[in-house]
Amino acid sequence: MSATNNANQSQVNLVAVFQAAHDIARELDVEKLFELSLSALLRLSKAQFGVVILANSQECTIAAVSTERSPDLEIAQAQCIPLACTEHSSLPMLMVRYTLDNCIETIWNQDNPDPHFADDPYWLAHSPLAGLCLPLCEAGELLGAIYLEDNDSNLILQAEYLQVLRSLCQQVAISLVRSRELSSITQRKEFEEALQRSNSLLKAQRETSFDGVLAVDEQGRIVSYNNQFCELWQIPDSVLQSVEYGGLLSLLQHHLQLPDGLVEALENAYDSPEKYTQREIYLADRRVIDCYSGQVHSPEGKFYGMVWYFRDVTERICILQELRAEQERSERLLLNMLPEKIAKKLKHSRASMADGFEEVSGAIKSESSAQ
Repeated sequence: MSATNNANQSQVNLVAVFQAAHDIARELDVEKLFELSLSALLRLSKAQFGVVILANSQECTIAAVSTERSPDLEIAQAQCIPLACTEHSSLPMLMVRYTLDNCIETIWNQDNPDPHFADDPYWLAHSPLAGLCLPLCEAGELLGAIYLEDNDSNLILQAEYLQVLRSLCQQVAISLVRSRELSSITQRKEFEEALQRSNSLLKAQRETSFDGVLAVDEQGRIVSYNNQFCELWQIPDSVLQSVEYGGLLSLLQHHLQLPDGLVEALENAYDSPEKYTQREIYLADRRVIDCYSGQVHSPEGKFYGMVWYFRDVTERICILQELRAEQERSERLLLNMLPEKIAKKLKHSRASMADGFEEVSGAIKSESSAQ
């Protein structure tokens, strides 16, 4: 009776198998997943060597390997070494490639070698008793493979162990997919947060600017503006939200009677070879607006649109005009006070009175001495 019970008892530690499956299912960090999975597979199968291979659209890479063939196994990340750069003495390349190319399980039995990869030089260098390469597949997608090797027995080739190893590799594939999905979600959230932060900073920068800002895309649609722009041009926010670039210019021309030449210049700004332009706009209501525009391009040179900056410089222009008028009055008064010969000479000179001070002083002294 006792002999019968022992025969029916499983050689596999099912408690350890369930614990390993549970740990693998919970692990979503890719590096930790590889370390945990490879360690569990080697421990349960009593194999001495293992490798995790990752497959992607470009190339296959070695993601993790066992560093010691001993009970105190340590796992070392292989830093994603390209499989093509791996030496043939380090891994049975024909067997691994056959698994990856056909997405099927492959077995090496020294007593009954498979002819598909019997000529692999790896067998001559190491002569393992048994080797097993299991594909990592989920929903028809090949994610990679796990290679296990036993130098002491062919335990990994026994049906009971094979079933356990297949199930655990399937769980590894599921966890790998979940990890990638989580990573994609995390990256998308981080990108959205960074974009939101950038937009908030740009909005704060726009709203704290002294300039009225207007940005349009390559199709002429308004994509951004600030309150200063609305106040400067006295345009309701609701109008800007519904009008396109050309319509906006028509609106400005209708309400503010913009010169036709200016409207034409703004409409043809897209065709201008100059990236940046600056001009002063003199409006019918006696305001003077300084207008600075710039084209927006990607680093590769793709045109994205235009940005306009408007500032009311009426007060500055008025002050400059008053200063210029005062200077002209002062010069006229001084010319009336100077001798006729010197006054005529200064009238025909392009230099200002201040610039010609030394010459005038010398001329006056000379004339005084002559008298």
